[in-house]
Amino acid sequence: MARTGRLRKAGSSVTKLKQYKWVAKDYAYKLRVLEYLDTSTMPASMAECFRSSNFNSKQREVNAWKKLRAVIEAKVAGGSRYHQRCRTLGMGATLPVELEEQLVRWINELRADGVPVTSMMPKQAQELYRTSGPCIGLFKASWSWQKPLLRHH
Repeated sequence: MARTGRLRKAGSSVTKLKQYKWVAKDYAYKLRVLEYLDTSTMPASMAECFRSSNFNSKQREVNAWKKLRAVIEAKVAGGSRYHQRCRTLGMGATLPVELEEQLVRWINELRADGVPVTSMMPKQAQELYRTSGPCIGLFKASWSWQKPLLRHH
C-alpha cells in the first residue's frame, strides 16, 4: 500500500525545527564591539563579532548601540558591565525616588546587622508611602516590585 500524507525528511525520523532565540548581550560585550568598530569597517566588524549570516539585523543592532555609546560606556565604568538591562531609581514604581533611597538605606542598615529584610520590606515600604504625604494611587509593594529593587541593591 502506498504511503499517504506528508513526506518525511530524508536522514531522520524526527526533525527538530530551528529555534530562533533572542539572547541579551551585556554592556561589556557591546562596548567591545563598538571599540572594534572604531578601528575597522562595519562589514569587517560584523564578520568578526557575529558568526551569523543575518548581518542586516546585527548591523541595525550595532547602529542602535552606537547611538547609546555614552550610556554603555557609563554602565561599564560604573560597574554594571554584565547587566543587560538596568533599573533606574524610581522607574516603574509609585514610590518617589527619595523614599526609594530611604528604603534602600534602611535595607542596608539591617543587612549590616545581619537581619533578613525580605519579609519586612513590604511593610516598611507601605509605611514610608503612607507617611510621605498625599498618596496618589495604591502602592502594594508586590513581589514583582520587590524583586528588581532587591536585585538592584
